[in-house]
Amino acid sequence: MEFRNDQRQALSASWLLRFAGEAGYDVSQTSLSFAPFIIGPQAEGAFNITVTPASQHPWITAVASDPAEQDRIDNLARQSGDRVAAGDLGGLVWYSSTLVAEPDMLALPYMDRTLEQLMNQTRFVGWGRVSSGILLEFREELPEGQPNPDNNPFVVHRALIDVHIAAPGPARGPFTEPMAHRFLEEVAAVCTLFLGRAVDFPPMIMPSSDEAIPDLNTRLSDPNIGTLTRDGVLLDIYGDLFLRGGLESVNRARNALLSYDSAIRQNREQAALILYVVAAECLTNPYQPWKTERLTTRFIKFFDELMPDDLDALVQHDNFEAAFEIRRGSRTARALRREFLSAIYNQRSEPVHEGLSASFQGMAGMGGRAHLRRALASQFAKWAILRFLESPRTSLVGHPATAPLEES
Repeated sequence: MEFRNDQRQALSASWLLRFAGEAGYDVSQTSLSFAPFIIGPQAEGAFNITVTPASQHPWITAVASDPAEQDRIDNLARQSGDRVAAGDLGGLVWYSSTLVAEPDMLALPYMDRTLEQLMNQTRFVGWGRVSSGILLEFREELPEGQPNPDNNPFVVHRALIDVHIAAPGPARGPFTEPMAHRFLEEVAAVCTLFLGRAVDFPPMIMPSSDEAIPDLNTRLSDPNIGTLTRDGVLLDIYGDLFLRGGLESVNRARNALLSYDSAIRQNREQAALILYVVAAECLTNPYQPWKTERLTTRFIKFFDELMPDDLDALVQHDNFEAAFEIRRGSRTARALRREFLSAIYNQRSEPVHEGLSASFQGMAGMGGRAHLRRALASQFAKWAILRFLESPRTSLVGHPATAPLEES
């Protein structure tokens, strides 16, 4: 297994933490910072180890607060470097946290989110996963004081998701902590797409309790716990997508989900549309120096090829003409798809250059163009992400060698 230098340093420091504990040192406290990373109590007179990065084996420098222990600590550091050189991750470290879905249907004073939420929201109770090493338990409760509503779409049950992350590493430390925090943010964004409403995560994620770990280890290999799906599409952005599309596809999907999550939280319709378009556009990003060339052409060709049936369904939606002021008439499906893609791309471009405009309409906002446009834009972004997860790809539009072919 190949690591970057910073990963080697973090993994070696984590191995040292584990070895120091096994050797009988007090490792009950560690510093919040990782450079330097301090293992052990920092009280006056207490023994601790100050760990700093190094550029070669063992990839750390470990200084004991008691010079008499330095030789022993040096030996543990060398053992740590040996484990890193062997590609040994040391096992799994479990982390747990609880996510909470947005409870409100309406975001006053702007009323144009209602249709968006009614079109997007789903419910689920039970266990699921988003990769082989991330388990989720979905629960529901009614907001405090809310009577149990039967078939009332305007009452949203409060969704709580217990997230359990099995981070590979020898001990809780500088290798697993950043990984667990990043996974938590990304899993929250996956849950936002899954539930169709914003899902919040806490400021920290803590190690799972010792009592919970045996059950989590059992559930990790339970074939009855399936991967989350939205509209029949697997939401595993780690294992499944990586195997089919590589790391670049994982990065595009991750960025799209985080952008979608930010979009759905916005009160202002214009801000939401900017981010919905960003969520889709980042899927087209080729991560090359020419990525800024022919952006509009790339956007239109990419999605016209990726999701023509979904675009046709949006164009035929009853509210499409009112939302985007595009008349269907007798034009071809391809012409309508391309005009829609151009129009929705302008929803990002114009406000970015011109700024946001006043949009407060009070209760009238529930029936205006912004209300309809936001709902359909959210559907476009959702299907863009789902179709990319099904069929990851890279666009060559903008590459100097393809320019003569892009006019067709």
